[in-house]
Amino acid sequence: MLTHLQHYHRPNSLSRAFAVLRQDPQAARLLAGGSKLLASELPEVTQVVDVANLGLGGIAARSRTLTMGAATPVQDLLESAEVSAWTRGILGEACLAATSSLLLRNRSTLGGEIAGAGVQAPIVAALLVLKASLSVYTGSKSKIDLADYLSARADGSLGPHIVTAVAVPKLDRRLDTRLQRLTQLASGPSLALIVVALESRRAGCGQPRIAVTAATLSPSRLRAAEELLDGRRLTAETIRDAAQAASQEVQSFGDQHASAEYRREMTGVLLRRALVHLAGPESAGA
Repeated sequence: MLTHLQHYHRPNSLSRAFAVLRQDPQAARLLAGGSKLLASELPEVTQVVDVANLGLGGIAARSRTLTMGAATPVQDLLESAEVSAWTRGILGEACLAATSSLLLRNRSTLGGEIAGAGVQAPIVAALLVLKASLSVYTGSKSKIDLADYLSARADGSLGPHIVTAVAVPKLDRRLDTRLQRLTQLASGPSLALIVVALESRRAGCGQPRIAVTAATLSPSRLRAAEELLDGRRLTAETIRDAAQAASQEVQSFGDQHASAEYRREMTGVLLRRALVHLAGPESAGA
């Protein structure tokens, strides 16, 4: 609960919303559904900027890009036939993995999931393998790759900004996707979650992309495992090598639910399961 809240703003333009953020970036936060922000304990937050009048909702597929407004509820993403078809169903799976609560999915927004991406960030992990980019307002409009955005946020180089939309390019028809997760309860948080996307080619995997969340403090790509898979067929040996690389690469953490060692090991197990599913009979013995 935001116990020190003093000012509520509901601007009708991006420029006015950004002006409030820029004036005091530590004290002001954007408010959309509020599922994460209003439940947090942030004594430094004294102002919220409601984005309801900024027109940041909606889903549109045009030409070779699927665009999703930052204020689009997670449940709308899950129910959208366009989103399902465009992302091969993987974004919908990620929405279900984010929370089993229909109430929370109706309140949570795409932008909020990105802004609050921490340990439990299946939607962001899915967007990472889907090559998503963000439209960002910083006084003027610009675009940034999602992976670059997360890096900039982590190193503190990202100043006041408003994420206005998320874009996913049209996927290659040969692209296959898979989400694997480990939980103690089906309705509970993940202990580790892997999202995989790769192009199935006769000569071997093309453009493999692997993202992990829940085993790490923030969602990230497993680039060593990706490099190992690139151009190779999904044989039992390749899958075992990739799973081992993932376990060695992942920067896991421990808490009351699972140790860092367990999360590290299960990251490799989940990747192996995902690749076995994508490979089919060729992976026998993996």
